[in-house]
Amino acid sequence: MFPLQPCAVAGCDRPAVFRLATCLPHAGEPAAYRRELEEYLRSAERISELNLDGVELSGLDLSGKRIRCCTLSRARLERLRFDGCHIRLLYLDFASLTECSFADCQINCLVLGGAELSGCSFRAATMPRCNFAGARCRDLSFDGSDLYASRFTGASLDNCSFRDCNLKQVRFDHCTLAEVDFRASNTEEAFFT
Repeated sequence: MFPLQPCAVAGCDRPAVFRLATCLPHAGEPAAYRRELEEYLRSAERISELNLDGVELSGLDLSGKRIRCCTLSRARLERLRFDGCHIRLLYLDFASLTECSFADCQINCLVLGGAELSGCSFRAATMPRCNFAGARCRDLSFDGSDLYASRFTGASLDNCSFRDCNLKQVRFDHCTLAEVDFRASNTEEAFFT
């Protein structure tokens, strides 16, 4: 994992973001930084070891990329496409994701603890050991996914679909479930309390 550099502004406890000496709130020209960041993300085949804490991104297509050891904690992502990506260790804790797609991804260690997700798709994704603890999930689809040993502990799942999923050793302890569809999934191998 990459070392996080502190923000150069005295008294700030946030880490500096990729290509800046400061955190995003202390960036001199946030709009210019966002344009530069979007261009970098579009052109890079591999995205690795980046701190993008608190960024706001919209409408980017990152399909097929390799993403490794990045943090987008507290990010606001709208309509991003990660379809077919290979993702290893991506922090999206306390982030907000709206209408994002992770279809057909190979994901190891995705951390969405405390995140808010709405209208997102994880269809046909292979995502063992992912963390959705305490996440607020609305209108999500995991249909046809392998969620082996993932955790939804304390999550709120509203109108979510887990049709034909591998739920072996998946933890749904202390979840709030409303209109969740588990048809054709192996719920007997998951944990519900």
